[in-house]
Amino acid sequence: MAGAAGGVAAIFQIPLGGSLYVTEVLYASTALELAAFLPCTIASLAGYSVFRFFHGDMRPFDVPTTVGIHHWTDPVVFLLFVPIIALAGFLFLRMVRETRNRFFHRLPIPDVFKPALGGFLLGCIALCYPQVLGAGYQWMHRLMEGQLPFLVILMLIVPKMLATSLTISSGGSGGMLAPSLFIGGLIGGALGHLTGMGFDLAGYPHMAPDVVTCVLIGMATFYAGIGKLPLAAAVIVCEMIGGQYTLLVPLVLLNLLQMAIQSPSTSLYEEQVLSPIDSEAHFGNYSVDLLRVLTVRGVLDGEPGNGSETVTIPAGMSIPDTVKRIASNPDSLFPILDAEGRYIGVVQASDVWSIFRNRKKWNHYTAGDLSQNLEITIRPDDDLYKALRMCKLWDVTELPVVAPDAPQRLLGVLRHHEIIAAYNARLAIARWS
Repeated sequence: MAGAAGGVAAIFQIPLGGSLYVTEVLYASTALELAAFLPCTIASLAGYSVFRFFHGDMRPFDVPTTVGIHHWTDPVVFLLFVPIIALAGFLFLRMVRETRNRFFHRLPIPDVFKPALGGFLLGCIALCYPQVLGAGYQWMHRLMEGQLPFLVILMLIVPKMLATSLTISSGGSGGMLAPSLFIGGLIGGALGHLTGMGFDLAGYPHMAPDVVTCVLIGMATFYAGIGKLPLAAAVIVCEMIGGQYTLLVPLVLLNLLQMAIQSPSTSLYEEQVLSPIDSEAHFGNYSVDLLRVLTVRGVLDGEPGNGSETVTIPAGMSIPDTVKRIASNPDSLFPILDAEGRYIGVVQASDVWSIFRNRKKWNHYTAGDLSQNLEITIRPDDDLYKALRMCKLWDVTELPVVAPDAPQRLLGVLRHHEIIAAYNARLAIARWS
């Protein structure tokens, strides 16, 4: 992490943003890897200082002095930007995922040729929109200097999203920080121009927000939403414009609002976990001896954890009925039972929703067709250490509990948060006893 912080700080000239970035990017919530913050900050400052010693001041952008909040209407306008930028972030992530899963992964060609195909398609887009090539720094310069007309800004948003999707989804080399900032800046610039037109029509042109400020708002909030980096995104943008922290507080507040709007699962970085408690790196923080004395049976019986109702799905249930059953349930994995009530496997909620989106497939599938016979069951007498290890090993948050003498008889479902609750409850008793 310290090495990554130093590299990021040097490349993007963000001495504080580098350390915040690597300590925040691990988690899909507002959690930070605080134990690493100090060494990462030292490494980040060292990387930035060494790079600057040899290359001088190479800050990416210069912005006019008009940047800032000048009227009481500006915060209101920026708040209205947040849901629009959140929707754009959601659509961008869907584009990246669908391009990878539905196009490149299904191509019957060797993987080594897929980046070449992605590059060819990118070149076709660049014939009409050359601005999509590279990180886009030169065009961000022109965007912040007000040299890009409104129609050009508007027409570049979707091609840049598609170009980035083709590059990354095909397996091509490239990062996502600079392209995400460029896309967010384009969205912010377009919204700034539209807002200015609205104030002009209303007869109050002097109350329109500064367009460059809108560009910076778009850069920070867009990347914060898709990368789950509310603090880092704000600091990165402020440092990339020469260490001007005038907008730091508004950016952080808008980024946090962006985080609240978007789901934690809507993330650019698919390996993120929700919090340190879900991280494999922190598994050793739990007392193994304590976990070994707690059993699955104790959680199912309600002591010391709180068991929840088990939602099962008949194998012959239709897709619409399955959706109705799981829609209000937070679980991501559901046991499948045959006509005799025997456990035959599990179905993932994501698979059900994937089929449900295509109405033509409803009559061709039942819940049983989507079941997976994964060997992830656990027994009542097993300890919670084994259960927690299985959750980490299979990357699941639910474990079907079956009878020791009859593996097809389902007794319930053990959830990851119930394991943690049982551990914390017993730990609290131990501390006060």
